[in-house]
Amino acid sequence: MSKRVDPKVKYPKGKIEEPGRTVQLLEEYENLYGDLSAGSGYNALARDLDFAKPFLERFNRKLLYGTDLIDFFDPRYVHIRLLEGFKLDREAYENIYHRNLERLIRH
Repeated sequence: MSKRVDPKVKYPKGKIEEPGRTVQLLEEYENLYGDLSAGSGYNALARDLDFAKPFLERFNRKLLYGTDLIDFFDPRYVHIRLLEGFKLDREAYENIYHRNLERLIRH
């Protein structure tokens, strides 16, 4: 999500000073979606909470959660706690958790 990232670093740390390619691509391509459930999705949100909340609010109709996560008792359940901590409006959560995927499947 950050423009200034060393490509050799798998999970960047620290504040996002300038939005990167993810934001640009989500803005540019109507049919592009992002999956938040992998470890990289968690890291991208957790590394800068001040950037993450507006990102989730802005792109809530283009983000998916859980498309490759099958065990909610797994330690990755921290993803949901992180997402719920942003206190987004109910519509944003419903989009991210299921509506966006339902729209994709129907098409």
